[in-house]
Amino acid sequence: MRLARTILGLMLVLGCNGRSRDLSPITIEPFAVMGDESGDGAMATWPRVSARHPLGFRILVPQPSGVPTLPLVYDDSGKFVGTLGSLGDGASDFVDPLFARLGPGDSIWIFDGSRRAQVFSPERQHVRTVPLPVAPWDAVVLRGGRIALTPALFGQPLPFLVLDVDGLIIRRIGVNDSTSPTPRRIIAGTDGTVWLLSMTHRFNLQQWDLYGNKLKEFDTAPQWFEPYDDMQAPDVASDRAPQAAVQDGWVDTDGRIWIVGKVADPNWRDGLGAAVDGSAPITDADKVYDTVVEVRDGETGRVIAQSRFDGTYPLSAEPGVITRVRTTSSGWHRAELARILVDARRLSRSQ
Repeated sequence: MRLARTILGLMLVLGCNGRSRDLSPITIEPFAVMGDESGDGAMATWPRVSARHPLGFRILVPQPSGVPTLPLVYDDSGKFVGTLGSLGDGASDFVDPLFARLGPGDSIWIFDGSRRAQVFSPERQHVRTVPLPVAPWDAVVLRGGRIALTPALFGQPLPFLVLDVDGLIIRRIGVNDSTSPTPRRIIAGTDGTVWLLSMTHRFNLQQWDLYGNKLKEFDTAPQWFEPYDDMQAPDVASDRAPQAAVQDGWVDTDGRIWIVGKVADPNWRDGLGAAVDGSAPITDADKVYDTVVEVRDGETGRVIAQSRFDGTYPLSAEPGVITRVRTTSSGWHRAELARILVDARRLSRSQ
């Protein structure tokens, strides 16, 4: 098995599609696909995938569309096993479910665009509703059930909020930042802190404690992230390539920061459709974007390792697992999960 993974890693690093890659201790290995092509387990919009629950399932949350959809549950084999909750106007109902997080006691938290979180037991029974002061863009559930949340209103009210178990504001942290109107990912550190990852416009990583103290900030952009002032779609006529963005991240047990980003594929034009009103839609994201996985030292911000992969894996499900969307010939969406494989000996030598 170790030899097989080594061979697979070399294939991925060197590029199975013939594109040259620099050697890196980071490789990826797809291991599961979730989503049906018919019935209640089929998804009409792309899903966000939860971390694996200790009871052996994941929650997939199809993103809001004209037809609201309940969060879906799939077991480790990719089999659809049911849905969570109900849709409606009641306090315990879903309106626009966005993403799932695991909380204390293996509880399941589903954050909803209607400014609430629905909390379920490990057995997937509804326990309570937590009202939120703002619509969430991203959130982590901390020890004891507190919540650290970034708002969906970019640049305001603040970079993030700390809420108690009932959704009441404990602390507003940071300052309004109208110069970088970017959404921010929020990820948990290993020591009771959180990290904010700016996604667009400017590269910026910040570490905060929950008392409002900024502990670290790294804002030197890597080579793959070219800063920009305005969001612009790719355009063939003007040869404007897709803009880079930070997609997601996590902190490992050694305090290293892992960043998942997207950059323009060298053949990005192949993934665009015919121009409509001067703008060409993206018809194949895997042809438009490549994925970058980068590891940084949590103390200095120095890049330890970096690897680039063909296709786009826009989100992480949990530390070490990234996801991408596959669309069937019938138009249904499925989630492909891939492990990040690391040669720890080579990673430590690169520090």
